[in-house]
This record gives sequence, C-alpha cells and structure tokens, in this order.
Amino acid sequence: MAAEHFSIFAVDVNTTATTSNYSLWKVLTLSGEDISSFWEMFLGITIWMVISYVFVYIIVALISMIMLRNHPWMFIYAASIFGMAILGPATVGALTSASIALMFSSADKAISCWHCMILGSAQTLAVAILMLSEFCSECGTVLPLPATAPITITCNYCRTQWHVKPILNKLVYRSEKIYQKRVMDAKEGTLENPVVDKICDKCGHDKMSYACRQTRSADEGQTVFYMCLKCNYNMVENA
Repeated sequence: MAAEHFSIFAVDVNTTATTSNYSLWKVLTLSGEDISSFWEMFLGITIWMVISYVFVYIIVALISMIMLRNHPWMFIYAASIFGMAILGPATVGALTSASIALMFSSADKAISCWHCMILGSAQTLAVAILMLSEFCSECGTVLPLPATAPITITCNYCRTQWHVKPILNKLVYRSEKIYQKRVMDAKEGTLENPVVDKICDKCGHDKMSYACRQTRSADEGQTVFYMCLKCNYNMVENA
C-alpha cells in the first residue's frame, strides 16, 4: 500500500504562473521582454544610467587631461572626475532609479528595455543640464552656482567676478559689444586700455588700444584684442 502525503495546506495548482526570462544582457541588447518586477526595473534603469553617466564623465576627464596636460595638478583633477563617475551612480543615481522603478511597479505597469535605456540616460542628461549650463566666458570654466544667491559669483580659475542676475537670466552679449566694452568707457567714451603703435588693417591708422585675455588653455599664450582709435575696428591676435 502506497503511503500518502499529508499536509494541512491546500494544494493549489497555479496554471497562470510563468517563469521570468529576465537577463541583463537582454536589457543591454534591447531584446528582452517587458519588465514588471520592481527589482528587474531597478536593475535595468540603473545599468543604463551607469553606462551613460560613466561615459559622459570619462569624456569630461579626458578633455580636462588634454586641456591641463602641463598643469601639475592635472591627475588630481582628473581623478576627482573619475571618482564622481562612481560616486554619482552609487548614491543619487541609485535612489532616482529606485524611485522610478517603484512608481511603475506600484501602478502594475510593465516597461520595455527601451524604456530602461531612455529613463536611465535621461538621468544623466538632467545632471549634465544642471551642472554644465553655466560657463565663464573668460576662460570657459564652469561657474560655481551656490544655493544662496549672492551679488556676484567668482570664477574658480581666472577669479573673474560675475553678477548673478545676468547669469541666471541667460543674458548673452555679442562679441562686438564685448570688444567695445573692454576698450571704451560706457559713460564718456574715454580710453581704459593702453595704446600701442600698431597699424589698423581697415583704415591704416597707427594707434590702437589693446587688452589681453586668457581665452585658451593654461599652457597656451594669451589672446590680444586690438581696437583702432580712429575707426573702432577690432582685431584679434593669439600671442
């Protein structure tokens, strides 16, 4: 006589249960099925966020190493950027990915691998827009925008001071006006910059005022802006 198995729990056969075919490789190749589990969504969104985030910061680090190749602190600056490529996804990136996955899983919504790529890359795009939207027009360095708005902002590299209001309102100046503002006083039109013996290419006058600015990388020479005292013609030379 065969022994029977006794259990206090009812035996229910779930005919609708299906096994998950989730795979990170399928998420990366965008060939996987729709995802409805929280952890699967979280991993899919996070992996694409990490890829896009690290890619952007590696490009930024390489550009900074090229621009500062002769600077003694070049490796320290590049190492800090590489560190941000790891710290960002591990902290804020993981939290934002989890919140997005929780929103979809709580609503019983399924997303595809394409959605994971878009949602992950969108986080990197948002960080780039927020962090890299303000540059110093003198040297190209990203301006530090504090939480509390002071009257002026000082560039960390060239120490140029900028008013907060024009920066926040995206006020843009044309290059001709910049040259004229550097040479002439706004009220009386008196010369502010020194005068040098240089022939104007337009009218042939032999007196021009000049101003020097560091507009290129630190290991290259300054840029000299000339203005004719007769016809106000602007000339630019790289020293």
